[in-house]
Amino acid sequence: MNARQINSIPIVSYLKSLNIEPYKQFSSYAMFLSPLRNEIYPSFKVTFKENLWIDYGISGKNGGTLIDLILCMHPDYSVSDAIKSISDLTTFYSSFQQQPILCNSDSKLEILMVKPLTYNLKLCEYVRSRGIDFYLANKYVKAVRYRRSPWLFWAVGNRNEKGWSLRNEKFKGCTNQSYSLFTNNSKKLCVMEGIFDFLSYITLINSEYIQNSDYLILNSTTNLKSSMSAIEKYDYVELYLDRDNSGVSSLKYIKECIKGRGEDKSFLYDGYKDLNEYLISTTIKKPNFIHALRNL
Repeated sequence: MNARQINSIPIVSYLKSLNIEPYKQFSSYAMFLSPLRNEIYPSFKVTFKENLWIDYGISGKNGGTLIDLILCMHPDYSVSDAIKSISDLTTFYSSFQQQPILCNSDSKLEILMVKPLTYNLKLCEYVRSRGIDFYLANKYVKAVRYRRSPWLFWAVGNRNEKGWSLRNEKFKGCTNQSYSLFTNNSKKLCVMEGIFDFLSYITLINSEYIQNSDYLILNSTTNLKSSMSAIEKYDYVELYLDRDNSGVSSLKYIKECIKGRGEDKSFLYDGYKDLNEYLISTTIKKPNFIHALRNL
């Protein structure tokens, strides 16, 4: 691709490929939170017809074509580097969107910024699409800005024992693999596979019951064995694992390790893969789920 072809690519499409969505959209232009700096109110404008951008919060060189934008986002790039990065984008992003990326300890993810979840409206919309109130989620997860070289992204992030577990509509990964633990000084532990299972659980139960347990999120079943030292400390363990082969295997392993102190609670969302799928399937709280939890 040459410079003319690159500059014909819609800037809005390029920004969306980086998981940067319009804050506001009008008939002839869109407003974004600037990809070049931190801000709360959108001052980065992209026009549709002209396919040009301007950042009202920057003096001097503050607008131009797509290549100009790439050069501003990557000051160490030459024009050739910018052209090559876009030429590689289609192949890279196609594979990136088609399958989740499960990271390990050598994943090249760099955390750039951690903000309250409500800082990023796109992530709030994503959380809401999973059936979760984002104000509730805001207590437990963050909006995390990260780099997966050379691209910048936002994701819902929850702290794990070794770093961050990250999730958005197109990506699932982490800086380092480990489990997450939310503690309330309880002798009871609830174990879930993913952060959205945990958020679904606290959505489904009444708020006064949340403090009755500690919560361990595996983030991946690959963290099962490393999490056992934490799980084994509890007197009683409730297991809210996925109803698939991996979840069944994990359930069996945990119950064998803790010798009678674990109870399978997946019957509460029978017919669904996991707690979040169960939650999404209905807009009301299921009586059998709530009743069962209240009588533990």
